[in-house]
Amino acid sequence: EISDDCSSFEISPDGKKLLVTGNNGNVYLLVNGTKTMIASSTNTEGIFDDYVWYVSSDNKLYVQEKIDIKDVTTLEKPICIAEELENIPSVTEDGQYIAFYSKNKDGVVSLMRYERNGDVKILVDDVSQYDGIRYMDNQYITPLKYEKIKGVYYCEQLDALFKLDDHKKMTVYSLGQEQGSITPNYEESSRQYIYVEVENGTFEVQLDPELGYDSTLILSTGSTISSKENGNLEIDNGSGEVFALKKMTAEEFNKGLEQQKLFEEQRKREEEERRRAEEEAMRQEEARRARLSDIAQDYYNNGVYLSANTWIYDDADYGSMTIYYTNYDRYWDVYDYSIDYDASVIWVQIQYNSTMDSCQYGWIPMEV
Repeated sequence: EISDDCSSFEISPDGKKLLVTGNNGNVYLLVNGTKTMIASSTNTEGIFDDYVWYVSSDNKLYVQEKIDIKDVTTLEKPICIAEELENIPSVTEDGQYIAFYSKNKDGVVSLMRYERNGDVKILVDDVSQYDGIRYMDNQYITPLKYEKIKGVYYCEQLDALFKLDDHKKMTVYSLGQEQGSITPNYEESSRQYIYVEVENGTFEVQLDPELGYDSTLILSTGSTISSKENGNLEIDNGSGEVFALKKMTAEEFNKGLEQQKLFEEQRKREEEERRRAEEEAMRQEEARRARLSDIAQDYYNNGVYLSANTWIYDDADYGSMTIYYTNYDRYWDVYDYSIDYDASVIWVQIQYNSTMDSCQYGWIPMEV
C-alpha cells in the first residue's frame, strides 16, 4: 500500500517516481519503493524526472531538486524561488522552464523564470509596464503610442475609410463623404491598447440611412484599438464586433476617397434617373386611368355604338357569357359601367329584349 490518504497523484515522465498529495495537503515522494514527505499544506504541485515544484499554502513557490536518487530520505532542503507568488506558475511540457510572477518587498511584480540547471532569471523587471506577456517564447507586448497608429486605413467590413490625423481625431468616410468623427481622450503612452472614451458614452456612425443601412456602432466607451501585423489596426467595440482596419498610403486613401465620391455621384445619378422614370411611369398611369374614366363617362352620357352579333354577358366578367347578342348595328343607352384598369376594359351595361314581353340588362366589354 502506497498511501491510505490520497487526494491526487502524478507520475514523473520517466515513470520511476510518484508524487502523492494527501487529503490534508501533505505531499509525498515515492522513489524505489521508499516514501518521504517533502511538503505540507500545498496549493498545487508537479513532478519531472529530476525535480518537484509546489506552491505552499502561504503562496511561496518551492523547487525540490535532485530527486533522481536511490534514497529519497537523503533529499536536500527544497529551494524557495518566489517569496510571494502572484499567479499559478506556467511550466513547459518538458519541465525545462517554470515562468511565474513574483512580488518583491517593494510591491513590484517581476516576471521570472526557473531553469532546469537551477538558475532563476528575471525576464521583466516590472510587468506593470505591459498589458500582456506571453510566457515561454519571451515575446512581450510593448508600449504603443498614438504616433504609431496615426494614419489612414480601410475597413472592408463597412466599406469605409478611417483617418487618424495629427490632432488625434478619428474620421470615418463612406460614400464619398464624412460620416462622423470623434476626438477620443487618448493616453500619450497607453501600452498595447489605446482606450477610446467618448463624452456621451457612445459614438455612432450611420452609413447613409437613405440606402437603408443599419446603424453601425464603431466605437463606444471601453472599446479598444489595437495594433496588428503590417501596421494594420483592429477596433473591438466591446460588444462582440471586431473591425479590421487595413493600413493605406495617403495616395491610396485619396484615391479611395475619390472612388467613393465617384461611386456616390453615380449612385445619385442612377437614383435620380430611377426616380424620374418612376415619376414618368406614375404620370402615364394616371393619364391612362383618367382617359379610361373619361371614355366610360362619355359612354354613360352619350351611349355606345355596338355592331350586330356582339355577345352579351350577365356580369362584368368574361366568364359570364350568355346565349344572347345584339341583333343589328346601332347606338345603345348605357345604364352603368365598370372599369377594369389592369386590362384596359370598360364594361357597359345595356338593356336588351330577350323575349317579346320582357327586358333584361346585360354587360358588354369595350376594350380600349
